Amino acid sequence: MAEYSEEKQPYPCVTQDGFMPTFGLPPQDEHANQNSNGRHTIVVGMKDVVPRWTASKTSPTKLLYFVVRDGFASDADHKYTADSFQAAANQWNAIGFGVNISAAPEKALAHFLVKYYKPRPNNVDKDSGTIASAFFPNEVKEVRIYDKTLTEAKWREILMNSLLHEIGHIIGLRHEFALTARKDNGDLRESPAQRFGSTNEHSVMSYDDVNIIQESDKKDVLDFYALPNRTLLNGVDLFDYTPKPLGP
Repeated sequence: MAEYSEEKQPYPCVTQDGFMPTFGLPPQDEHANQNSNGRHTIVVGMKDVVPRWTASKTSPTKLLYFVVRDGFASDADHKYTADSFQAAANQWNAIGFGVNISAAPEKALAHFLVKYYKPRPNNVDKDSGTIASAFFPNEVKEVRIYDKTLTEAKWREILMNSLLHEIGHIIGLRHEFALTARKDNGDLRESPAQRFGSTNEHSVMSYDDVNIIQESDKKDVLDFYALPNRTLLNGVDLFDYTPKPLGP
């Protein structure tokens, strides 16, 4: 595991930046089960829906990605990113929660892309300090690997750890502090998140300088994915999404 030897610096992530609540009812699902009261653990959900992937421990759901070569400065950077992403995915896969994340043999078969991203020059891009960004299960997009992740040694060294955090978003987890976000004036924001389980300030979903999956993260993810589809968490509907290939 990489060690961050410089002065502690929180991990920057914009996956939740400007995050808008989801409104309306989730789509109907053929695998809907009876609603039941959920327990409280990790931070999940987006106000009117708690998105999650369909999952099975006996036959894990395949969630496939493709690392796009375009944009990377070299084949070496592209390979390093691909290797780091799969190394991070392997740690989540090892938990055995019912979803298996792996590389697709071709772009059309992938469910999401991993792409290089370089912000606009002169710091005019609001994301210029960002390392990586991802998405949540109900809105499959792409994982962006920001330029400084590969050009600054302190971030390059811990790319795999940063991707542990981003993959946490991909499987439905929000920031550990999502329930206590504050506005610029100090007032608490209306939270679109739900607590599901244990509180751990060093959770992989925190802003620790080096993200590491904690034992509490493993337990909470297992419990979260063990809940029946359409379970109610504090009155919010848990909804399973089936990964869909991007196609040609």
